[in-house]
Amino acid sequence: VSDANGTATLNLSNRTMKAEGHLSTSVAKNEKKFANISTDLGVRERLLDLKNVNIDAFGGRAAGEITIPLNDWTNSKAAMDWNDIDVGQFALLWPDCNALAGKFSGTLTAAHTDDKRAYEPLKININGNISALNQSGSGSGGSYLGAKLGKYDISAYLGRKRLLIDEAEFEAMGGTIKSSGSISKQELNQSGSGQAGKYSTYLNAELSQIELNQLEHLFLPNSNTILGKLTGKGMLVMVSDLHGLTGQVNLQINESDLARTVVIGTLYNTMKLKFGKNEPQGQGQISLRFEGSSLQIPSFVYFNRGVEIRGSAAIEDLTKGKNSPISGYAVGSARPLKGISLLGINELDQLMTSLQTNVTSVKIQGTLEKPEVVPVPFQVISSGMRALLWNQLHK
Repeated sequence: VSDANGTATLNLSNRTMKAEGHLSTSVAKNEKKFANISTDLGVRERLLDLKNVNIDAFGGRAAGEITIPLNDWTNSKAAMDWNDIDVGQFALLWPDCNALAGKFSGTLTAAHTDDKRAYEPLKININGNISALNQSGSGSGGSYLGAKLGKYDISAYLGRKRLLIDEAEFEAMGGTIKSSGSISKQELNQSGSGQAGKYSTYLNAELSQIELNQLEHLFLPNSNTILGKLTGKGMLVMVSDLHGLTGQVNLQINESDLARTVVIGTLYNTMKLKFGKNEPQGQGQISLRFEGSSLQIPSFVYFNRGVEIRGSAAIEDLTKGKNSPISGYAVGSARPLKGISLLGINELDQLMTSLQTNVTSVKIQGTLEKPEVVPVPFQVISSGMRALLWNQLHK
């Protein structure tokens, strides 16, 4: 349903138009209305002005003004703010958003910049907050599959072929995520080859105090509750899709107790260790390496409850999601290797001989959703463990 009125004058000689009027319309999907939009609009030659823009949608409201030069949109100017948008109602348009909960509020400003140091001509700032639906809602923010969401602040530049995120900070999963990056349209190279029309994405991120339990339940909602916080840095580059993904992430695990995870729990049980209540004092490091659609975990070290665990694993095909096959191994020892320095092959040989009678070993297989962790003799995983220890302890 639409309602419009106004006047317009068209100059055919120089292909310009002068117009002013008012437009209001309702937007619906499958006969269900989800938005009312109204604006005063004006056209002066090749300049489109949208004044008094008002949008009532998803239980909230957005308002502002937008100016767009039709011959060069990079000179556009906009100022918008929105309040109390129910993000759960986004599922009316995008069904995957049905796990979102909270009220979305914020502001956007965009304007052409004359700063010669600017990365692209259109400067964009976005900031705001996702709050709980009501005062009785659990926590102080919104959520997605139980992962808490809060404040956000984004500074970006937009050009004809690239969106560059200069700085971005998000409150999420009990901690903060700081990032920068870009999305660029690919072109043919000088030889005429390449992936023209496709997009490449670059992301650099820093995580601080992310709650491990919330992160795990984003991907495996039915997994056990685990304690821990993640801090670290990483870089990802993706061309077109997951098959063109590369990158490296290094994370530290603190204030943790991973006894209820499948791998570490199996090691503890095999070692016949009995523990009482949770002890969130564990610390560790994990390295992730993205190689196309596979995720390699070349190194994992973890210490808690007097037991050191080391291992390596791989998620073979991220495009299959939780059905991706996994593989790997891990060993647990009550004699920590931390502090040992392998100066050469002889020291490594001696260490491997010692480990044969002093560690518990498991093999990791199955899928990401249904991992199978099986105790095995140390000899079964000795070749992989040899390479792992050399990478971790060689100086």
